[in-house]
Amino acid sequence: MADPLPHAPPEWAEAAEHICRHAPARVLVIGARDAGKSTFCRFLADAAPQLGRSAALLDTDVGQKTIGPPASVTLQDRHGMRLAFVGTTDPVLGWRRLVEGTHRLAHEADADLLVVNTSGLLGGPGRSLKAAKIDAVRPDLLIALGDDPAVRSVLVDHPHYLALRLPLSPEARRKTYGERRGPGGRRFGLISRKVRF
Repeated sequence: MADPLPHAPPEWAEAAEHICRHAPARVLVIGARDAGKSTFCRFLADAAPQLGRSAALLDTDVGQKTIGPPASVTLQDRHGMRLAFVGTTDPVLGWRRLVEGTHRLAHEADADLLVVNTSGLLGGPGRSLKAAKIDAVRPDLLIALGDDPAVRSVLVDHPHYLALRLPLSPEARRKTYGERRGPGGRRFGLISRKVRF
């Protein structure tokens, strides 16, 4: 497989090959803020066609988008982009619409691999919201990036799901509030890096 992301850890390529070989239909990615979740989701969606799978990307992070506009859940598949409007970039305030949109779009995805990106909100209400998203998607595999204690707590909450723990991207770094909210931190286009579907 050609490496679609040169700085990706070798474990990411191994995981992509494993996922595509063993054919899970839905993969949900969790991790702390700035762990590289969006980068891994794009990596996996890029790698899938090279490994014989069609891919769809579902972005459930309403604040810092990988695809589509903020304040929405967005799906990109072979038919283009669809969205479920949440109405806020605060996932706790938009909880009901966020979970309903996640459920609807996950079931509308037209691909044999659905890759689901989530926010880095893991503590307090974020832990419960992550559980609601997992319940809405019913993934075949959870991908946990990094070794944050809050990530471990989410995995402990869901022992009946297969989980794969992967290292952070070496490019992952903490963003300042301005970077997170500014034009470089919030993408308004489809995606910043072309994903082949």
